Amino acid sequence: MTLLLAIDGGGTRTRCIAVDRDGRIRGEGRAGPSNHLHVPMDVAAAALRNAATTALSAAGATTADVALVSAGLAGVDCDGTGADDATAMLRSIDVDRSVVHGDMVIAHRGALAGAPGVVALAGTGSSVLGLAADGAMIKAGGWGPLYGDEGSAYQLGRLGLVAAAQAFDGSGPATALIEKLTRALGVADFRDTVSPLYAQGGGQHRVAALAEVVDACAADGDEVAAAICRRAGVDLAHAVVAVIRRLPVQDVLVSYHGAVLERSPRVRAAFVDALGSEAPDAEVRPPRFEPVLGAALLGAAMLGWHLPIDAPETHSGL
Repeated sequence: MTLLLAIDGGGTRTRCIAVDRDGRIRGEGRAGPSNHLHVPMDVAAAALRNAATTALSAAGATTADVALVSAGLAGVDCDGTGADDATAMLRSIDVDRSVVHGDMVIAHRGALAGAPGVVALAGTGSSVLGLAADGAMIKAGGWGPLYGDEGSAYQLGRLGLVAAAQAFDGSGPATALIEKLTRALGVADFRDTVSPLYAQGGGQHRVAALAEVVDACAADGDEVAAAICRRAGVDLAHAVVAVIRRLPVQDVLVSYHGAVLERSPRVRAAFVDALGSEAPDAEVRPPRFEPVLGAALLGAAMLGWHLPIDAPETHSGL
């Protein structure tokens, strides 16, 4: 049995699938973060290795059965910047041949199944990638938490904390975020949230995890939380429009990936509404495949495998 290992390595988790020539997913493995810009290189490499080892074990295979590792990793830009470090990490999997893409590239390939268009990626961080028919790539965002990540889970969590702090001080409108965020951080008083976020560390990922709390508050009718969700959707739409304006086409396909746009109807509705106003010729489609399947499709093309386009979604069971 000859297999392709496809990897989606992000700032929060790493996922690996073992795919055969017929497009069947034979095994899957998951591990922690593998963005080498946010965690130590050895930690990122261990996550990649553990996810791959688990996938191969589930498939009843070994590295000797692997023809190629096709990885899309956070920390690698769409132009390949950062790929050398990522390739070095993949050597720990002990497979002779590997290829590294940016996480935006595999997300794009999965969402639009290879068609030209624009894909917004909004997970822990955020970025937007446009692909023209001639293969040219145009990117917006991806600047990280200090001066970017608009519309990301990190932004949702951070703005939720800001709104709660302002409400607590009396300088902002009342919001249930005070109580909800306090509870989510495992403390009794909002003033005590400082310790788990500053003194105990966790940084970007711990703040990003609070996005679910903000979204849940919005779903319960909290207007402050709802406004934060609307802002996230509009910010992502603005980035998409910036890319559309630089693409040499009129009618553009748009899709998305990442927990923020896939799991929050409020953020997604604001995103679609803003695009309708600013880019009325754009057609928004739900993503066709997950990013890890985008990595599989890119790897299959390198191997010359004619992977049936419906095989992953038909046989994965995931």
